[in-house]
Amino acid sequence: MKIILIIIIYLLPLGICADIRYDELVPIYRFYHDDNKDHFYSKNSNPKGDWKSQGIEFYAYSDEKLGTIAIYRFYHDDNKDHFYSKNSNPKGDWKHQGVEFFAYDNEVSGTIPIYRFYRKDNKDHFYSKNIKQKNIWKPQGIEFYAVSPIDYKIQSINTMGNQNKVGEEYQKQISFLQKEYDELKIKMNDDEVELKEEFSKTLDKEVLKYSNNQKEWELKESRLKGDYEKSLDSLKYSYEKLEKHKKETLKSLQAGLEKYKDELEK
Repeated sequence: MKIILIIIIYLLPLGICADIRYDELVPIYRFYHDDNKDHFYSKNSNPKGDWKSQGIEFYAYSDEKLGTIAIYRFYHDDNKDHFYSKNSNPKGDWKHQGVEFFAYDNEVSGTIPIYRFYRKDNKDHFYSKNIKQKNIWKPQGIEFYAVSPIDYKIQSINTMGNQNKVGEEYQKQISFLQKEYDELKIKMNDDEVELKEEFSKTLDKEVLKYSNNQKEWELKESRLKGDYEKSLDSLKYSYEKLEKHKKETLKSLQAGLEKYKDELEK
């Protein structure tokens, strides 16, 4: 009995025992301010100010649930930058604006990582479910885990009031996800090619600096190859996780459609 309790206590912080409460999720909208070059995320679909709506970025909670943590909102007056973090006291001149929403600290089945990026020239923090961004954005790791809009919609299908639209909605989401999955494979290949080309250009550029010292060049080349292989492994790992998630979601959708058809035939 004591061993079981210890295991449960150990697993709870990891969020393994947490279940997503889809009926209590709220959309987190993304906005952009052209003048301030600032991204803003909020439960409010119509915030005050000159904010341009960029749609729903992910779903989270308005209050605490099992396995979730508070995500605090901060604002930097000088940089005109909004910052979101699970850290309640970040370094710098950040003005605390309270808890914006609650998200998962660790991966829970049905969630996706939300990555944090920073653009130095605009002094702007950006949060996205997409790991691949333009080079102007410096990646700063995973900030938290949330539910993607498509997963939220999938889970909501069975509770739709108009049952006549359920089959159509399943088909629509399957087609969309299949297309997204096919595009993901193409994008992964393109990114690998791009990474390889960047590595080749770096080698060509660096080799000129060591034209008179073959031994030092061999050491430098070895380090560059090591960095390239690490970057390639990281890229593949990220895409493999996304691919696995999309495959599982597609499989779940197809199974749901078949179940729905069987129920109609009864």
